[in-house]
Amino acid sequence: MVLDLDETIQAEDDEDAPSGLVIYDDERPLTRIELLSPSHKAPDSHYDKYMGKRLETLKDGLRLVEIDFLHERKPILEKLPSYIEQHPTAYPYYIIVSDPRPQIRSVPIYAAGVLDSLPRIDIPLSGNEFITLDLGEVYHHTFGSARLYWETLTDYSQLPVNFDFYTPEDQEKIRAHMAQIATEQM
Repeated sequence: MVLDLDETIQAEDDEDAPSGLVIYDDERPLTRIELLSPSHKAPDSHYDKYMGKRLETLKDGLRLVEIDFLHERKPILEKLPSYIEQHPTAYPYYIIVSDPRPQIRSVPIYAAGVLDSLPRIDIPLSGNEFITLDLGEVYHHTFGSARLYWETLTDYSQLPVNFDFYTPEDQEKIRAHMAQIATEQM
């Protein structure tokens, strides 16, 4: 089967547009994994829409894994310390695992700093089943397979985009790490 490119693109405001990755058991959806985008977070105009879909997902009994690598905005959960507001216990990166089943009353929150290894997270499935996803392995596989490509595009003498959004402590860590990489490439 071949489709016209326009037939594969959904309008941004399409209420039924798929979001994230859904794990199924046969035909039944079990868990949704969402890599948050800037539009999912306040103050973007799509924030309320995302939060509505988030609530709907949980009310429907789906487990929800939200991966938030957007340190430049406040976390989607108000109870989490905000990195952008430089709360002393905040992290730049969060992973929220919500399981709406009545017998489960806690929501694991995984956090990572700028130079931390990404965590291994347990993704809930059906019953007591879960799978463990090593986000560090995913990251290394994704960027490792295109390493030569990224190395030719990355200029370690230039600071990352929006560098000022990192805390002063993290800025120093990033500078030192970039200097180390630049030295190793010589």
